[in-house]
Amino acid sequence: MKYAYFDPNLGGKVIQWMDTDAANYVLPDATLLHECSEADWKLREGGDMMVKGGKIAPYVAPQPSPEVVLARVKAGANARITAYAEAKRKEIAGTQDDGEIAGWNNKLRIAQAIVAGNATDADKAAFEGEIAARAIPGETMDIFVQKVLKSAMFYAKAAGIIDGLKRKAQDDVAAAKTPEAVEAVITTMRKKAETAHAELAKALNPPGVV
Repeated sequence: MKYAYFDPNLGGKVIQWMDTDAANYVLPDATLLHECSEADWKLREGGDMMVKGGKIAPYVAPQPSPEVVLARVKAGANARITAYAEAKRKEIAGTQDDGEIAGWNNKLRIAQAIVAGNATDADKAAFEGEIAARAIPGETMDIFVQKVLKSAMFYAKAAGIIDGLKRKAQDDVAAAKTPEAVEAVITTMRKKAETAHAELAKALNPPGVV
């Protein structure tokens, strides 16, 4: 007898052809065997085959369900949203250095303390050292402090917008019913982020990274 041993978990793919007249086999459960005609047996030479509806046919890999496809698309979209938001924040900051970006909080604190008149000598020395290193003609402590404050305000507002758009996009992805709707969410987020960044930059006219 000739059999096609198939795996239902692989969509009925034939995983072994068995000719019991030619060799001894330990046969699996009968529900996993298709008894082959001579015509069926010849099909084994035509590449991967499957048992479908009690017949031998060219193998077609099973396709994931629409729910599985959508879940995969959403997972990929959320990763893209997070990566885009992070890249956009760094673009706004004008640096890829996370340490430099993190240091802005301290620079903002010092600038605010100087304006309030309660900065420590160490704080003032830190700014004086940076002003000296920048060596920009005419840049005084007051001018530098205002640059820090203005740039910090620009970054905080722009980053806040990006974070808000990120959260909105993640919520919209979660609610999306089709892969096409998911892709539309990302496109919309990017357009809004670019527009908001440009409008904010124009409105605030930031002096640049300091």
